[in-house]
Amino acid sequence: IRDCGSELLILASESIDTEYFPYYLNLLHAFRWDGTTLTKTRSYYDTELDIDAAGPGVIYQGTIFTGGFGIKSLQGTRLRYYDGVEWQTVSVDDDVRALEIIDGDLFAVGEFTSIEGVAAPSVARFDGATWTAFGSGLPATAETIAWTGSEYYATTGSELWKWQAHSDIWIKVADAGGGSITDAIAWNGDLVLVGSFTSMDGAPTEFVARFDGSLFHALPGGPNDPIDSVSLHGSGFVVEGGFLGIASEPANYTAVFDGSSWHPARPGGLGVVCCPTTLSTYDGDLLISSNNSSLEAPSTTAAHGVACFTPSGWQGLSGGLHGG
Repeated sequence: IRDCGSELLILASESIDTEYFPYYLNLLHAFRWDGTTLTKTRSYYDTELDIDAAGPGVIYQGTIFTGGFGIKSLQGTRLRYYDGVEWQTVSVDDDVRALEIIDGDLFAVGEFTSIEGVAAPSVARFDGATWTAFGSGLPATAETIAWTGSEYYATTGSELWKWQAHSDIWIKVADAGGGSITDAIAWNGDLVLVGSFTSMDGAPTEFVARFDGSLFHALPGGPNDPIDSVSLHGSGFVVEGGFLGIASEPANYTAVFDGSSWHPARPGGLGVVCCPTTLSTYDGDLLISSNNSSLEAPSTTAAHGVACFTPSGWQGLSGGLHGG
């Protein structure tokens, strides 16, 4: 689920066990939400994607791009775009872990070493016409990329890297201690990192850290277990993961940092029943996708995979997703 400005992109996948393929047949569904109508594009069949891996996605210059995680023994089609009629492939030799639009260009990061025949270790940039390498590349699988407005950062497992413009190379900035970095975003000119780590560059920062370009800062009172992803929301940001609380307060899988303190995404800590997968915001509201079809305990709100949190509570989005 991804806020793409004037539209919302929702990707879903399902796996079909069939005797005609040596692996599961994976079916990718893509939906576009314009604030009123949920429109489904043509579904994409792939026998080479990992089970239930819809992958990252974004709408760039009006076109849907999606990445994916391939089965290693096969030549996977791990980067695709929808031309309005059919799904087309971009030649890439390994997994694409994240897609981001930065300063008008589309960035792809992952485990690949080349894209469209161009050497690009783990990081590549697309200007709407041509794919090129970005910097000297990274020595390991890139998980995320973010731009703070002045600096480009990327993460590889437990390492944080920064691109140096004058030399066009990536340099390592810091190591995460006790775990890995799972996601990163730019926020108020700083970089926010989340994951399973307990320290950054030796500074105690349990599961979430703010980097001002020089020092890492903790954000006390946050989730009491590892965080999977982070997304901008209002004046702060929202996180999701396997946690059930923040400090001593219940918070089922989702929590909000408003710029100064932490709160449950829903007063009283109620939220998704289980298994959140992605978070995003659209038109000021918080959206969440989940493998579960209902939200908010003890009562349940039918959501069918995606829901919107408004001041009145969680609500399903236009009937939700069916068959995905």
